[in-house]
Parts: sequence; C-alpha cells; structure tokens
Amino acid sequence: MLIHCVSRIKIDGVLDKFSLHLENLSFRDCQPVHYSNQYVLGEFAYPGELTMRNINVGNCMGTLAFSVIGGNLYAENVRIHNFYPPPTGEKGGRALVLHHESSRTSGGDNILNNLQVTGCVANTIDWNYCPTIGISANYTGSPENYIINSTISDNQALPIFGAGITLDDNANVTFINSIISNNSDHNVILNDEGTSARIRFQNCLLGPSDNLEDTIYNMSPDNIIEWYGTNICSDPGFYAWSVDNPYNLGQDSPCIDAGTTNFSIFDLPDWYEFPSYDLAGNPRIYGNQVDLGAYEWQGQTDIEDQITVPAFSMRNYPNPFNPSTTILFSIPETRQVRISVYNLKGQKVKDLIKTEMTRGTHRVIWDGKDSNNRDVGSGIYLFKLESGANILNRKAMLMK
Repeated sequence: MLIHCVSRIKIDGVLDKFSLHLENLSFRDCQPVHYSNQYVLGEFAYPGELTMRNINVGNCMGTLAFSVIGGNLYAENVRIHNFYPPPTGEKGGRALVLHHESSRTSGGDNILNNLQVTGCVANTIDWNYCPTIGISANYTGSPENYIINSTISDNQALPIFGAGITLDDNANVTFINSIISNNSDHNVILNDEGTSARIRFQNCLLGPSDNLEDTIYNMSPDNIIEWYGTNICSDPGFYAWSVDNPYNLGQDSPCIDAGTTNFSIFDLPDWYEFPSYDLAGNPRIYGNQVDLGAYEWQGQTDIEDQITVPAFSMRNYPNPFNPSTTILFSIPETRQVRISVYNLKGQKVKDLIKTEMTRGTHRVIWDGKDSNNRDVGSGIYLFKLESGANILNRKAMLMK
C-alpha cells in the first residue's frame, strides 16, 4: 500500500479524524512486487477532511486504486486509466470504492468533480458483484455521493455481476452532467441486499442502448432510480483530438451543451463551487451551456485546422491482458484501414480489421485467437495499424 491513512484515536469517546490534502500526484506503471498480497495505491478511513486534486493513475496494476471509508472526500480532476489486476490470477483491478461505514463514524458527503475512470479491468468478486467503482453504506440515511461532470467508460468486469458502477446496501449517489458508457457487463448495477440503494441522474448520458432503463441492472424492486433534467441514451461521440486523450468530445457529440449548472434540486453543501476548468485545464463552459463528461468541447470545427484533425493513434487496454484486449485507434481521415496481429517472429496471427472506415475514433477487440479460431499462447504480440501511408505498431502482452 502506497498511502494508508486511518483514524483510530478517540478523544472523550469521539473519533479524532485526520485532515489530508493530496495534490498534483501521478502514479504510473505501478505494480506489486508480491502478487499474493493486497496492493492498494491509497486507502483512507474516517477522514475529517480529504481533498484530492490533480491525481493521475495510469497503467497501474493492483487490488484497488483508491478506497475512502467514512465520507468527507472532495475530489477534483482525478484520472484513473488502465488500472487492472495482477496477471497471475489474483483478484483486483477495482478503481474506486466509496463506503460509509456506520452512523457512529460517519462523515459528510463525498463530492467528485471531473473524474475519469476508463479502460480499467476488474475481476474482484466482493459484495457478490464485481464493480470498477463500488459505492456502499451499511446504514439507512447515509450521506450522499455526488459525482459531477465525470466520464466512466470502457471499463471491463466479470460477466453477469460485473459493472462500471455498483451500488450496495444503503448507498446513495447522484450523477450530474456525467457520461457512463460502454462498460461491461453493465453500466450500473443496483444490488439486492435486502436494503434500499438510491441512485439519481441529472443531465447524464448512459449508453449506448435503446433506452435509459436498459443501461441499469436493478436487482431489487426496493432500490430507487430517479431521473432529473434531460438524460440521454446514446453513444457519447468521443473524439481523439490529441494522442493522449481519446475521451474528448467530437464536434457532433450529443454531450455538447447538454449539461446544467443548476443543482438547486439537490442539497449540496453551501461551500461547494462549480469548477471553472475541466480535467484538461480548459474552460469548463464553452458555448451555451456546460457539456457532459470530464472534458469540455472547445469548439474544434475547422477540418483544415490541424488542431481539429484526430491524431493517428492506437493503444490497447488492458495490457497485460487475459484473455482479451480492446484496441482503441483513431484515424485523421476516411480511408482503408487494416489492423493485424503478429507474433515476435514476424508471423501474422490474424487480421482484425480490413475495411474502409470513417475518420475518428474506433475500437476492436482481440480475443486471443488466431485466424483459425485457436487460442494463442502467452507472450508478446504486435498490433499493426495501417491507413494509407500511416503505420503504427504497438506491443501487448498476453499472460495466462
């Protein structure tokens, strides 16, 4: 565990809670030395005040990225991307846990702005399900979790009970101006624990699906789902204006100007102020209204302007992987595209794509099989992207 803070001391029977401010921290390529032990980037139990600002987790491996027990979290600009379990079969890959422990030790609300959780892979069965983000509380009337202008997308979890977000027990959460899309097996699960969880959405995008209700797996009629404002069920229209960020919005995204800055229907603390900037440091409002998600579209429309041309890029997640990995790639113009898999001997294993594709960001999954539908062995493989004169090669490791 890299950071571990917990309140244990009582003064006159009252828990003496700590205050902690974390800012401008980056965790990159972190992984356990001994896979048999739990590996957590940060665990915080019963804080009096916990602030996390400008925190970046990229390509890390472990049991859990961050856990906050007891509330009182204010987070702004937190990015967790490509967090995955150890390759040797140990459980892990969970990005975030928010848990209110009990009314005796409870703190206040958790508020998270400009949160990005993308490309994570969870295989942990806990509370009878497998979430990328787990939200829970073990008593009725627990404080609120507000998740505002956030992007939770392209996360993978175990079949049936896996989800991008899972609510357990008496959890309460409100999503505002957020994108929750392309998470497997489900975008959201409300668990059946004999208690009542409550989830609210105001001006959010959930999808893609035929209707909003299909994006949520509600396991109990006692759970409460509430819709406020205008919520969208669609593809978010991500567009890779830069190599480093495929989760920006394209100029035709339904998320543009689809948000709201009027939160008066909810009981946010008096001290809360809506952030002035998005996760990339750009003005939070461009145009008529705030956009959905962690990134604000900045008006890129001129195809002749090089800033507006999507980067020719390719990456895959998770990496290492077992048994499948998603290849996310962007092309700057419509043309013939080929993506092939090669082994280290230079032998072609399989063509994944060989067709004309429109400019923008696309994805394809390699299931670890060759062109004859046979499982390939563990090792390093090469993905080759070809589009016109442009060629990119990326390495990936299959570990069984």
